[in-house]
Amino acid sequence: MLARIILAMAAATAAFPTAAQKAEGTLAEEAAAAGIGGVGLSPCADLVGVENVSVLAQAADWALGYIAGRIDAGDALVEGEPLDASSSTDIATGILLFCTDNPDATLLAATRSYGERVFGTEPVRRSFERVPARVPRPRPRPPGRTPETADATPDPSPPATPDATGPTE
Repeated sequence: MLARIILAMAAATAAFPTAAQKAEGTLAEEAAAAGIGGVGLSPCADLVGVENVSVLAQAADWALGYIAGRIDAGDALVEGEPLDASSSTDIATGILLFCTDNPDATLLAATRSYGERVFGTEPVRRSFERVPARVPRPRPRPPGRTPETADATPDPSPPATPDATGPTE
């Protein structure tokens, strides 16, 4: 298994050239106009590193859907290619290698580069595949109420009246 991963990493390193792309207009607007959003526009910098393994796993799952979509669209896989289009390990390795070299690129750009290798065709390039170095992050959710804090925190809602018509005298 380790030999296969090393082979995939070596093959992927040779397969992923650094892409020079220029950004035009607002990246979010271009992506929205093309109907693309979500994790596909995540910057590669968010996928690299031990602390981002769970995000890389989500990215590999998303990329597997991209590969399946290309197969459904009629693209044929390259015969004899050592990388497996149905292997999430190969896909994650390819994404990781691309993103290490191109931290400002997007997951979509990394996935398209992987697709170029396994399908043997040049992917369509769009300017929103590169994101600015500073991407707004979602705000963390507020901490939830625990049984200990539920008793100490007063309930902001008024007490319910026993009758829908109001209190009687």
